[in-house]
Amino acid sequence: MNFLLKNKKKIIFTITSYFIVYFIYKFNFDLIASLNFNLSVLEYVVIILFKILSISLISYRWSLISSFFKLRLDFFKSAKQIIFGQFFSIFFPSSIAIDYFKIQGLMKYNNGVNLSIAAGLDFFDRVVGISSFIAINSFFVTFFFLDKSSEIFKIITFFFILLLLFTLIYLIKTFLRSSNKIMKNRKKNFKIGFKKISLVFFIGLGSHFLDLLSLLLVAIKIFDFPIIKQLSLISASQFSLLIAITPGSIGITEGFFQLIYNFFQSNNELNAFNIPITIRIINYILLFFLTILIFLIIKIRYKKDYS
Repeated sequence: MNFLLKNKKKIIFTITSYFIVYFIYKFNFDLIASLNFNLSVLEYVVIILFKILSISLISYRWSLISSFFKLRLDFFKSAKQIIFGQFFSIFFPSSIAIDYFKIQGLMKYNNGVNLSIAAGLDFFDRVVGISSFIAINSFFVTFFFLDKSSEIFKIITFFFILLLLFTLIYLIKTFLRSSNKIMKNRKKNFKIGFKKISLVFFIGLGSHFLDLLSLLLVAIKIFDFPIIKQLSLISASQFSLLIAITPGSIGITEGFFQLIYNFFQSNNELNAFNIPITIRIINYILLFFLTILIFLIIKIRYKKDYS
């Protein structure tokens, strides 16, 4: 056990290197080279901005949740953890990489925070993220089935969805009461009300909505469907991200998009596979450069501190 703790960085580096080599070896670069993205420079810029805003909202949410428990984690440190986590998630299944960087960061910047406390906060952040993900995607999927319904029925459904959202926020708040018990050893009193829970929940909705808009920009270049229908199909396909048995659900998400879109279009030459893979490639390139940028900022700051 002591050997593992003393050499954890080397072990993590070795495992990561293995996954990177395996990923590069197995990745079908010929398929990517044959894709026709058909996007303008402006559309690429907009998608990149959406992704940066999405990462910023996720980082702000994590920083905000940490502050609820009187922990020190400014926006830059939070963004560093999220960017590193998302980058290494390219090579690891599920959310292992993101969870690792979040937990390690919280323990590093806050004295007295042990593994159980950091993991508890990370789990709470996951609950907020997944619940907001399910909420916004379910919202657009529901409106697909309401396409030919009467206006009164649409209004009733809209208010019913709002009621469900507030119920979901209340359930998160109830769950948080048990999270407070985790923090008892810090001997502080935490009052996290409905407004704070609502804030982080709607921040989660915002980040997921930006991801949907990125996919929509690509989808409308391929399929001639109404925007609401496009959002409904994209949202239904997005649920595949919950099946994270491959790194970033690669292959699973693309398969779901192809399967769902095939039900609603007759032209077999149009390939829904292009929608998520386009966004995936843009994300990978962006995360690569953001990771390098973070490393450079850390290095410059380190030199200034010790010069």
